[in-house]
Amino acid sequence: MPRRYALETKLRVLEVAKGRCVGGDR
Repeated sequence: MPRRYALETKLRVLEVAKGRCVGGDR
């Protein structure tokens, strides 16, 4: 698996987690 793909996946997961946290908190 390319490192770029892993980095993109990690960034996406972090963004989703942040959005979920904000949405849940709000």
